[in-house]
Amino acid sequence: MMKKLPLILLLALIALCLLWEIFLAPLRTSASGMPSSAWLALKIIPLALAVQGFAKDHLYTYKWMSLAVWLYFIEGTVRGWSDKGLSSQLAWGEAVLCVLLFVVLVIRIRQIRPAAIAKL
Repeated sequence: MMKKLPLILLLALIALCLLWEIFLAPLRTSASGMPSSAWLALKIIPLALAVQGFAKDHLYTYKWMSLAVWLYFIEGTVRGWSDKGLSSQLAWGEAVLCVLLFVVLVIRIRQIRPAAIAKL
């Protein structure tokens, strides 16, 4: 289960970011009804790049994502304090998911690391 948990949390974070920025609480809506801030959904690109590494249980991917996840945490806390309503709740959800992902990544890195060193 611990092997799949990072991937599950990563996919949850991707889903939250996409739904938040496109459907649930976009910042602005254009005259055509399409969110003009949908470009903010591009923030999931680094997360999407990590999916394959998480699926293959790569130590390197876990390491760089354990650093990158803090950028998403910062965004979640800033928007949690500054936004109102649903957007604020979604932002705090993002921050919580980021902390959970970080904790799980640290645990997983510690589990994999001895095996990776033994291969050298």
